[in-house]
Amino acid sequence: MPYFTTTDNVRIYYEERGQGKPIILIHGWAGDHSAFHETLNIMKKWYRCITFDLRGCGASSRPRTGLNMAHCAKDLRELIEELELDDVALFGASLGASVIYAYARDYGCLYLDRIILGDMPPRLIEDDSAEHPWKWGLYRGQNTGENLLENMGRMFDNFDEYVLWHIEMCMPAAYDIQGLPENFRRSIGSEMLPPEAREIFAKGLCRDMDPLTVIAYAYSTIYEDFRDALPLITVPTAVFYPNPGSIYVPEAMEYVADHLGGPVRKVEFKPGTHMFLSEHQERALSEIVDFMEAQFDK
Repeated sequence: MPYFTTTDNVRIYYEERGQGKPIILIHGWAGDHSAFHETLNIMKKWYRCITFDLRGCGASSRPRTGLNMAHCAKDLRELIEELELDDVALFGASLGASVIYAYARDYGCLYLDRIILGDMPPRLIEDDSAEHPWKWGLYRGQNTGENLLENMGRMFDNFDEYVLWHIEMCMPAAYDIQGLPENFRRSIGSEMLPPEAREIFAKGLCRDMDPLTVIAYAYSTIYEDFRDALPLITVPTAVFYPNPGSIYVPEAMEYVADHLGGPVRKVEFKPGTHMFLSEHQERALSEIVDFMEAQFDK
C-alpha cells in the first residue's frame, strides 16, 4: 500500500492508476478514496488518476491535531511534491472543494493547470452583516452560528445518528425532488431510510470512521470563509452544481463561478441534489473528460 509521510509526521495513503495528464480527486466529508473507485477504473484509460485519504480518514494516519482544511491543503501540496507532479488537475466536490479553496488561499495555483469544483459554497454560515452578507450556506441558507453549536453537540452525543441524518438530508426524498433518474431513486428508495435500513447503513458507513476527524472537519468547513480565496483561483475552473440542489442552493455555486479569477465553465446538473455525481454518473464523467481535454489560453 503506497504511503507518504508529511512534514508533521502523518502517513497519508494514496493510490495511482493510469498514465497521462495527472488529476487528483479529493473525497468528501465522512468519506475516503474508495468513493472514486468506479470513476478511476474508467478515467485511468486517459489520465494519471490519483486519490488519497485525507488525514484521519480511510487508511491514513489518525492524528489528534491538524484536522482542518489548512492542513489538508498542505498535505495535498506535499503529495504533489512527493510525486513530482506539475500541471495538475484537481477535482473536489463537497468537502473536497473546501480543500481546494484552502489550497488556493495558501498557495495560489502552484503546480495547478485546472480545477473542477462541485457543490460546495465558500461560506456555510449565514451572515447578515452589512460588510459581508451571505445567505447561501448549509441547509439551503438556514445555518447559523447557533446551529453550528447545536450540531456539534449532536455529533458528540450520537455520532452515527448525526452522520445518517446529514446524509439523509442530502437525498432527494428529503426535498421531494422529482425527475431524477429512475435507477437512482430505486437505489436509495423514495422515502427516508427506515429504522432497520438505517441500522445496517450505520454499521457499514460509520464503522471505520474516526468521529473526532469527521467532527473536526465539519467544524473546520463551517467556520471557514473562503470567499476571498476565489479570485486567487486563476487557472481554468469548471463549476459543477445541482439544481435545485438539496443542502445547498444553486445560487451558491453561481456566486463561486462569478468570483473566480480565471476562465470559468458552469456545468448544471438538473434535476439534482448534493448527490448529483451519483445521480448523473455518465454525464458527470463526460463533463470531466470534456473539461480535461479543453484548450485554454495561457
